Amino acid sequence: AGKALVEQSDKVIFVGSVNVGRKVMEAASKAPTITPVILELGGKDPFVVCEDATVDDAMTQLVVRGAFQNMGQNCAGPERFIVYDKVYDTFCEKISSLVQRLSQGAPLGADGASVDCGASVHPPSLENYQRLVEDAKSKGARVLCGGQKAKLEGQFFEPTVLADVTEEMLIAQEETFGPILSIFRVKGTGEAADQEAVRL
Repeated sequence: AGKALVEQSDKVIFVGSVNVGRKVMEAASKAPTITPVILELGGKDPFVVCEDATVDDAMTQLVVRGAFQNMGQNCAGPERFIVYDKVYDTFCEKISSLVQRLSQGAPLGADGASVDCGASVHPPSLENYQRLVEDAKSKGARVLCGGQKAKLEGQFFEPTVLADVTEEMLIAQEETFGPILSIFRVKGTGEAADQEAVRL
């Protein structure tokens, strides 16, 4: 069915795994008329906070919404927050303060109107989130809030903020697709800092 769908469509937009994305692209290239394809195959989307940024309530709200919308189960949601040294401590403080105030529970339950964060959709994800947090902690990351399965019945993982994340940590290398906001520090100022931010 997938092959026929690709060959008979004007355009295909696919969100999913790399393996299936390859199959979609291959089928599209073999169609009688090449089918245009857009693939979103996961990633580690960055959000850069430069040294001249104003870390105010508006930015804080934007960051938290980007990271925790649908409990981070958002294909285009930012996962890596690359923050310049000059605003790093303020950013960490304001973000963790807001995340600590988020309410978690069943959005369709009795308290649904006041729920900010729901559950994870894939049961094995909770173990993966914990594995990523534990690895990061063991390599020097600080847990500013969250960091474990929530004390709720169901597939709930606490909205988590990790600071001092570095490239050798698994969370810097693997797609999280969950409620973990990872903050990387860009040291220095000026052009050298800009180059480091781009590299990260």
